[in-house]
Amino acid sequence: PTAVLLGQELMAIGVYSGLQAAGLTPGRDLSVIGFRQNPQLRFLSPSLACFGLDIRALGQAVGETVRQIATAGPGDMPRGRIWPMTWVPADSVQPPP
Repeated sequence: PTAVLLGQELMAIGVYSGLQAAGLTPGRDLSVIGFRQNPQLRFLSPSLACFGLDIRALGQAVGETVRQIATAGPGDMPRGRIWPMTWVPADSVQPPP
């Protein structure tokens, strides 16, 4: 593989550790991408590429959707949405060849 995309960004700690134990470097030998920007990972070196999203707005939208579901009549169920995410580049991603 040339890259790993983590569904849970805290897994990056284990990935970085495993790569280093194997004599490999994140961002040079394997690109590592976390799911979301997490301030708990700011100590990682190289910095972790990820996606940024507004967690507060997402939580509010989920709450509103639950309210709509609870009060919806037949045929009035809320529609699904695609939540916007922003690419946050960092040194854990290899440049393209």
